[in-house]
Amino acid sequence: MLELRNCCHTDTIVGETVSQEQDGPMNGKNGWAAKLQHIYKSNSPNRQLLPGRLICVRTSCARRCTCFVLFLVVVEALLRFNQVQETHVWNLPVRAGKFFHFGQPCYPPGREQNARQMKEALFRFADWAESVGLRYWIDFGTLLGAVRGGEMIAWDWDVDVGVMKDEIESISEVAALLKSRGLLMTRRTTCRLAICCNGSCVDVFMHVVRKSDNFIIRCELEDIFRYQFPANFINPTKPIMFEGHRVQGPNHPEQMLKQFRYPYSYGWTVPQKFSCYFTEWKYFQLMVAFCIVVVLPVCVAVGYCCYKI
Repeated sequence: MLELRNCCHTDTIVGETVSQEQDGPMNGKNGWAAKLQHIYKSNSPNRQLLPGRLICVRTSCARRCTCFVLFLVVVEALLRFNQVQETHVWNLPVRAGKFFHFGQPCYPPGREQNARQMKEALFRFADWAESVGLRYWIDFGTLLGAVRGGEMIAWDWDVDVGVMKDEIESISEVAALLKSRGLLMTRRTTCRLAICCNGSCVDVFMHVVRKSDNFIIRCELEDIFRYQFPANFINPTKPIMFEGHRVQGPNHPEQMLKQFRYPYSYGWTVPQKFSCYFTEWKYFQLMVAFCIVVVLPVCVAVGYCCYKI
């Protein structure tokens, strides 16, 4: 007698005496699935039970597919509810790849020379800004490196500076003044300047005050929360050491980073680039630990739920 389990119900086929324990795994050479195929191909009178089994398998697959589709619908609804710009379920892998910079090396080619020139451009710009009374502050990854170690983050690829749009535009002949200090200024967008030294540039982002709540916002990215912060954070700015030089930063640098720049990742001293986890041993250990503690249990739980559906 052959009993077929692990489906909607248990069928008993008279005339065969085969157990799963005797035949090994379900998909083995002599497993009950192989016996089922043998009975189906033969002229056994038990063949009439097989269409029911096939309907049962189809029903189980349909339930799994329905649950998967519902999961995708819920994820898409959450993306829309949180107003994640230009992101849908079908392009999440692409966005994730761009966010973690898949395919890019941890350290950009010629990084040492490029970083040295970017820092030189920053220090020259800082000296010029203080000489003309222009308020500026280091921001994002540059501020993060200054707060954590007083230096540029090893895998960072740019230097970020913020200024007020009305203040820098009130200075006449800015490009000529910067050129006198060996700096070349180009306008990349309406609210973004590039201050370059020997081909390596500092990104200078212009900001304005939002009158409704007295917040400083990036003038071309008003609706994105990571690009806004209270006006009193830069009234006044505060000196901070960066690569052995004194530059200006927000007067509450850690609060700025925790609440407005990296609210979800400030406590994690980890690189954003995926490839850095294979060049730095401590980050490789952290990635393995994360996979064991978080990813593996989640995969097991999802697989168990799919099996039980």
